[in-house]
Amino acid sequence: MRHQRCLLLRCPSHLESRLFCPVLRQKQREAVGEAATWHDRLENVPEGPMILIANEFFDAIPIRQFERRAGVWRERVVGLADGRLSLGVGGIVPGTMGKDGDVLEFAPARDEIAREIGSRLAAHAGAALIIDYGHLHTAAGDTLQAMREHRFVPVTETPGEADLTSHADFEKLAHALTEAGAVVQPGMTQRDFLLAMGLEQRFAQLQGKADAATRATLSRQMARLADEAQMGNLFKLLCATAPGMSTPYPFG
Repeated sequence: MRHQRCLLLRCPSHLESRLFCPVLRQKQREAVGEAATWHDRLENVPEGPMILIANEFFDAIPIRQFERRAGVWRERVVGLADGRLSLGVGGIVPGTMGKDGDVLEFAPARDEIAREIGSRLAAHAGAALIIDYGHLHTAAGDTLQAMREHRFVPVTETPGEADLTSHADFEKLAHALTEAGAVVQPGMTQRDFLLAMGLEQRFAQLQGKADAATRATLSRQMARLADEAQMGNLFKLLCATAPGMSTPYPFG
């Protein structure tokens, strides 16, 4: 049986211009060859066994934010102030939990995509690996941010030209995948994943063959990927499989 391989690439705020950009697709074609096929939506991928990798994908899916002020919840909205985009709050929404200043984030579109992935895994053999900024357990907090030219900017600055992202809620993603029929293992930090996959041993091998300048570069790169204060804890991983499949290492 031939495997269908689906690679979901990161989708920034200016989604259509990046996701369907012919320049980027040409670069991908040069890297992976003409045998690859591009699909704009998961539902267009032919049915069958699947290996899915979602790397920095869910962090760019739109979210809704709710803020508690003066004892009531209001949804954060975008409006115009002096002719420029500005953040504000809308009408009161039901809810009694929380304290003033709390911010809750919801991402219905993320859950919908996760359920679609879970349904595919429930119907066909395969596995999905999700790698992203995020938190393993649902919690209050404002994680919406914008980056442009490698620096943080206000989310309303130069609309359409900055990457808007927010942290993925891995607990909710796991629930949506499970709800659709997939088998989901507990998530882990990128640090734990890389160490379990032999990062330290590989680092030692490369260091042993490198000159002083290369060793310094390798040390910086390893720290960025695996240190607790950097991407090691900021990034999380989640694995989902079809029912009946063995648990992929190092999950479970």
